Amino acid sequence: MFIALLTLLSALSISGVAIFYSVIGLAAIFPGAFVPIIIMGGVLEVGKLVTASWLYRNWKFTPWLLKSYLTLAIVVLSLITSMGIFGFLSKAHVEQNLTSETVIQRIEIINDKIDSEKVYINRQKSIIERAENSLVRVGGSNTDDIDIERSNIKNANDKLSTLLAIESNAIKDETESQKTLLAIESSALSELTENLKTLLVVETNTIKDLNTRLSILDGDVNALRDKKGLF
Repeated sequence: MFIALLTLLSALSISGVAIFYSVIGLAAIFPGAFVPIIIMGGVLEVGKLVTASWLYRNWKFTPWLLKSYLTLAIVVLSLITSMGIFGFLSKAHVEQNLTSETVIQRIEIINDKIDSEKVYINRQKSIIERAENSLVRVGGSNTDDIDIERSNIKNANDKLSTLLAIESNAIKDETESQKTLLAIESSALSELTENLKTLLVVETNTIKDLNTRLSILDGDVNALRDKKGLF
């Protein structure tokens, strides 16, 4: 009796988890009607389990047309459940993609900064060239001006080297982050597919376990009634 109750509890738990994530997934697919989707999804999931159980117990006595309709309805409801679970997992996948897009936007910002620094560098080069031409014209008569221009040239070169080093390190860090996020995204997609397959198998086994348990309980009830002389 304990094993039978444990089996029933496990089957109901698995069904409950599948129903929960299926309804949440459907609500994620259709966010504009959140509450109606939850109500509709819950009713459809419960109706699917009840229909599958009733059809299993009355298979031999059910007319062919009704049997075909109910079987088709169970298959369609199972596909809706699978779609809801897939929607739930896809939501997590999309959120991961948003993170990747954020990294790409940061890289674009860095590239814009690099372009701006290139413009600044070209401007400084023009200043240096003008200074050198001025030094050539002045000659050696103005040593102080030459030292000042040399100092300006050295400062410009030092600033240029520092900016290039900073931007190179930033690009390297962003590239490593993007590689890590892409690896995580690929792993999440694989887990999404495997989880969907596992949930489909679990749902099928749950319906079978529930039907088996209901048949056992029916037999126990009938035996108890026969024993008491009710029938």
